[in-house]
Amino acid sequence: GRAQARRLIDQGVWIEGRKGDVLIREGGPAAQLYYVASGRGEVHSQGRLVGRVLPGQLAGEATVLGEAAAIASVTLAQPARFWCAQGKSLNDYLAANPDARHALEHSFNVSLRQKLDAMNRAAAPTEPKP
Repeated sequence: GRAQARRLIDQGVWIEGRKGDVLIREGGPAAQLYYVASGRGEVHSQGRLVGRVLPGQLAGEATVLGEAAAIASVTLAQPARFWCAQGKSLNDYLAANPDARHALEHSFNVSLRQKLDAMNRAAAPTEPKP
């Protein structure tokens, strides 16, 4: 509901980012969750472009609720407006609000599935044209 969504949004802050700002650094702690409202980011792993973060997408969802290091870097490719929540406060909030945890984890699963599909399409061999 709206009240629950508002409480979740209140766990983070809205930020105006600049082109080149690094949101997540590969191998570092993934201590924040990001929701990109406008602009876009690029996802690099081992120096290679492996994906993009577009408006309406999450970044950091794969690792923010656990202890694992970030699996890729996310850098803004253009100015962006995004929401950022610290993992510790988000975990505390979700521990006290199991319904919100369930809804957010469902969103994480959908987001990760979309990213995997995009990566698989990008990695698929293309058939030669006749």
